[in-house]
Amino acid sequence: MYVGNKNFINLTSSQFSDFIEDCCLYVDKTAFIEHVMQDKSRVLLFTRPRRMGKSLNMNTLADERQRRVAVVADERRTGGRN
Repeated sequence: MYVGNKNFINLTSSQFSDFIEDCCLYVDKTAFIEHVMQDKSRVLLFTRPRRMGKSLNMNTLADERQRRVAVVADERRTGGRN
């Protein structure tokens, strides 16, 4: 699955937010994110050829981690009430 304009491919940025804000083509990595977040390994090695999305994947993971930490902090602050 993908989001954004499939006719506009951003080749210059590795920031997840740039892809979303500029409506660039972005391939949904939800399954990848869930796999990485659930993995209990101490170290994960991501090998890909040059210009194949390593930095974008890491930035997407960082954004998702920040979002999850914020949700947990909010739940603790409100006692689970929203």
